[in-house]
Amino acid sequence: MIRGIPYEACNEEKLNEYFKEAYPADNITHLTLAYNINQLQHCYKRRKLNLHISQQSKKMFDERVLLLRIFAATMPLLVSVISLLEKQWKKAALDKSMMIKLFVYLSMMILVLSSLRLIRYS
Repeated sequence: MIRGIPYEACNEEKLNEYFKEAYPADNITHLTLAYNINQLQHCYKRRKLNLHISQQSKKMFDERVLLLRIFAATMPLLVSVISLLEKQWKKAALDKSMMIKLFVYLSMMILVLSSLRLIRYS
């Protein structure tokens, strides 16, 4: 068995020609190339692990997006109910209170979503 042959030189015809020239007295009956697959097996195991991690992270990302969607859908309703429960005596005060709360809510959503990179600015 011969080891350490460069990949570029791993051609049965070229190797057969080389050995005929190097050892003309010997008769070569059969030449077989074999590759060391230890590194390939290691890469396959790492690929399998990375695929598993990728699937888990996608699952977590989908769950987080779902929670953010639920939060985004229910928060304006919650703000309006809380504003109504404050018992504002004047319509203008109620509107002002609700506008301030919605402004704060929308500002927070923009900060949170952009920090999670779920929205992009164009």
